[in-house]
Amino acid sequence: MFLEVKPAMMSLEEFYANLNLQANRLTKKDRMVMDYIKADPERFVTANGRDIAEDLQVSEATISRFCQKVGFGGFNELRFVLSQVLQQQGERSVGETADLSVQLVRDYYTIIQQAQALLNIKDIERCAQHIVDARNIYVAGMGSSGFTALEMSSKFSRLGLNVQAVTDNYFIRIKAVNMTKDDVFIGVTLSGETEEILFGLESAKAIGAPTIVITNFAQSSATEFADIVLLTPQRKSVPTQMLISAQLAQLYVIDMLYTDVVSKDTAANTEKIERITRLITER
Repeated sequence: MFLEVKPAMMSLEEFYANLNLQANRLTKKDRMVMDYIKADPERFVTANGRDIAEDLQVSEATISRFCQKVGFGGFNELRFVLSQVLQQQGERSVGETADLSVQLVRDYYTIIQQAQALLNIKDIERCAQHIVDARNIYVAGMGSSGFTALEMSSKFSRLGLNVQAVTDNYFIRIKAVNMTKDDVFIGVTLSGETEEILFGLESAKAIGAPTIVITNFAQSSATEFADIVLLTPQRKSVPTQMLISAQLAQLYVIDMLYTDVVSKDTAANTEKIERITRLITER
């Protein structure tokens, strides 16, 4: 049995020590999950299994098997126990929080700088033109990348463009098989290996529709089906990697695309944005 004492009586160090007792039974991927928990236990207890799996680029089944190997019934039970341990652990001191906030600002800046260095302005311009010319723009993403897809849909819709965020595996497939060559498919995937996104990209490419992928990995499967690849940096390049949202670099890319689309007809697009803003604020 993993717990010989109740969670409320266990320190975080004791919790980790119990995990370490199972180390000889763990595979390389299991150890990745354990390191993830130790690096950011708060995220582990608040994020869903799909987001954690995407962060680690493993399957949800891998996470579930790890939880069972270290003595829990599954992911939800481990997460519940860890949340109880964290609750009694108490808040960090003000000084620690202040130091962390300074480091976060530095790391945010580093991530944005890296994202800027990876971007090819000509690719941004080509993507923007495809978006302007398209009949429909489908932006697909799963897990945390789905939030990026939703943000892009909301942002570009203000310009009167027909942008649809698709974040459900079933609807990604439905939209993909009903696309025409006059549409655009944009896949957002950190790993570049998300099955539903690969299906959408491959289906769109097969009918001659422009395909765009936003990913961390230039050599991933998704790039094989993409006409344009927009690369984003991996968070592991900064000390606070587990605290920074995976969406940070993705949103920078979206804002760059949005800026270029707006610039193609600045006066008309600015008027549209201002009109939408007035309608929202006057409600």
